[in-house]
Amino acid sequence: MTKHLTSIDLFAGCGGLSLGLEKAGFKTVFVNELNSDAMDSFLINRRRNPYLKNEENRSYDLAEITQNPNTLEKLRKRLHKEFGDIGIVCGGPPCQGYSGIGHRSTFKDLNSKKEAIPTNHLYKEMAKFVGQLAPRAFLFENVRGLLSARKTATGEKGEFWDDIRGEFKALKVKPPGKRQNYSYVIQWKLLLAKDYGVPQNRPRIIMIGIREDVYNGLPDAVQENMHDSFYPPKTNGAPDLIDVLGDLVDPHQGNSLGVTTKYPKKPDLRNAFQVELRRTNRKGRVAAKGDLLTEHLYSNHSPQVVRKYKKIHKSKQSLLGTQQEQLANERCKRYIEYKDHKYKNKILKERFVSDFYPLLDQTELEGIRKSQISSSAKKGTCYIRILNEVERKISDAIEGDRLNKKSKIWKSLSEYDQARIKHNLSKIEKKKAYQKKFSQRLLPERWDKNGPNITITGGTEDLIHFSQPRTLTVREWARLQGFPDWYQFVGPRTTGGRRRAGDPDKGDWTRDLPKYTQIGNAVPVKLAYEIGKHLKDLIK
Repeated sequence: MTKHLTSIDLFAGCGGLSLGLEKAGFKTVFVNELNSDAMDSFLINRRRNPYLKNEENRSYDLAEITQNPNTLEKLRKRLHKEFGDIGIVCGGPPCQGYSGIGHRSTFKDLNSKKEAIPTNHLYKEMAKFVGQLAPRAFLFENVRGLLSARKTATGEKGEFWDDIRGEFKALKVKPPGKRQNYSYVIQWKLLLAKDYGVPQNRPRIIMIGIREDVYNGLPDAVQENMHDSFYPPKTNGAPDLIDVLGDLVDPHQGNSLGVTTKYPKKPDLRNAFQVELRRTNRKGRVAAKGDLLTEHLYSNHSPQVVRKYKKIHKSKQSLLGTQQEQLANERCKRYIEYKDHKYKNKILKERFVSDFYPLLDQTELEGIRKSQISSSAKKGTCYIRILNEVERKISDAIEGDRLNKKSKIWKSLSEYDQARIKHNLSKIEKKKAYQKKFSQRLLPERWDKNGPNITITGGTEDLIHFSQPRTLTVREWARLQGFPDWYQFVGPRTTGGRRRAGDPDKGDWTRDLPKYTQIGNAVPVKLAYEIGKHLKDLIK
């Protein structure tokens, strides 16, 4: 048996919660994570953990254990024999169905049918696991949106959260070596990561349950405070971004290679946050200027995007979603018509007309333009709507049946003309594109008096570096979550939004977890450390 307090991490992701608990003194003895890239990220950073070298202490699909009573019972007996009384079982079941960000627009109808999303019920599998393993404590973490989530559009606010709490409150567990069954004394609280030294606001629900027999041995002061005695006091002290990321700023941005592979600056040894981030391993030295630096590859932004970011830097103003809509409409207008209608005595640009000829001729395009401009619909989007209509007509021609006149024209075209029109169709999709819901925010070097006001997610597009016209690298993203620079991540850097959301239309709920998403989904290391340190004192 290990002399350390033991930890089991369910839905572990790349391991932020476990890293914080390990720093607080817990020893991870079992891990569960469905996604293979995230699991590899977890394991590659724990090569020296003797327990995780054993494949029996790794699980991909938790339901394969919890929905098979014999398998779960066998696991309980083995873990209790090897480790005795388990210290804590922790986990954050996938939260996309509860998130305030919601599903991407591709599947936004699911926001009113949350009960239909299978991952929204994984908390039941966690409760089954806790019920059998009977740890001294459990920790459930999830997004704030869970507090108000409805099962259906007509459901009651917070009904999901009521069900989750009820599931854990109903548990009766039998610890190893004891004959009596015990319940869990449960507290829950909405925590802000910035209150615990994290450079993000990041509100998260943390529910903690302490086994009844353990709770009964706690000091009176803890037992008398049923509101938040299971939670650490605020430490505050969230660092400014210049102190978190400033030493990674490379004025050359990796030159033509687009990657910085060595630390561009010396460490600031007076900056405790930076010192911890730059360690070469868990207890290693602080990396010097010129030492190897990983995951500092820059996104290959188009000249148009770089110009936009430079404008944002110059104005020092973030770009709101409504402003992006206006810019997209103006971009479409420049593609469709001449600035001066007297030029060549024409409104429509010759290039625009030729792009889709002969499927659409000038007369048809002029008719589409006239219809949308005179429409009572939102005036600020009329040029986006013109391209929407062009896209619809071209797509109908390409996909239509033999009775469609335009389809006959399409089939008569040469391969070259078909490829040309398809290319131009993809071109107008890019011209229309904008993020209506999210703003693109310029990160400040230093927070205002209210402290951090960001929460990072699975994509970097909405946050712009404070001193360079670009989004953040994987290494910078990881630092915002408190992952030190020695921590490595497995998988692609990023993928398309649809692949990160799965494909519910086809019943496919599996999702890609590229590096940015793994990091964005994690529990901040510093928050996990503060919670773990406090819990360790309560349950040891």
